[in-house]
Amino acid sequence: MARVLIVDDDLSMQKALELFLSDIGHEVFTASNGFQALELAQVLYPEIIILDIMIPKINGLEVCKKIKEKSNIPIIILSTKDNEVDRIEGFEVGADDYITKPFSFKELELRIRVRLRQMDTATYKNRLVYNDLVIDFDSKQVLLNDNLLDLTPLEFELLWLLASNPNKLFKHQELIESVWKSATKVTPNLLHVYIRRLRNKIEIDPKNPLHLHNVWGQGYIFRIKLKITP
Repeated sequence: MARVLIVDDDLSMQKALELFLSDIGHEVFTASNGFQALELAQVLYPEIIILDIMIPKINGLEVCKKIKEKSNIPIIILSTKDNEVDRIEGFEVGADDYITKPFSFKELELRIRVRLRQMDTATYKNRLVYNDLVIDFDSKQVLLNDNLLDLTPLEFELLWLLASNPNKLFKHQELIESVWKSATKVTPNLLHVYIRRLRNKIEIDPKNPLHLHNVWGQGYIFRIKLKITP
């Protein structure tokens, strides 16, 4: 199951897509114009976006460009335009795929699967970009406002686990077992020390963190809010 954002001002198409994708197990959200799309991208951080080009307020190409400047969310463009120039324009603003209307829902399902699978693979080969925070898995480097941060290997592994699963709550023991591979050597109190050190390094204002949040009595979550201005 993936969190999918559908952006289309054709309400009949929007509803049909919502029903189809919900029926095959996805969590679906909808927007009817460019402003709504950018707002929902900030709040939901969807795992994939299905984006029509001809939408009001801000067109789909500009929405795609703005989102791709600040995140690596896969975007599939839907369009009635089928010539080479339009396709190239879509890919140039960052689209991951381009489907022309009318199209088969089964074909869309397959393309969504491919993009999600590529995203899972790319996560461990490339980098995560969340506004001014860049986390590169291959080099094990983290940049904040283009400044290289000094993280220990354990701090990097902890950050990567949280940041590659945005908006997911990790319980204390889950983090301990995933990062330290042992439930006996590390206590929740020690985990809290690591989180505090990490927060001091990656947050511009550690007392008011943008990303690393504590859920009292439960665990930690890497929250996402993209700084996108329409």
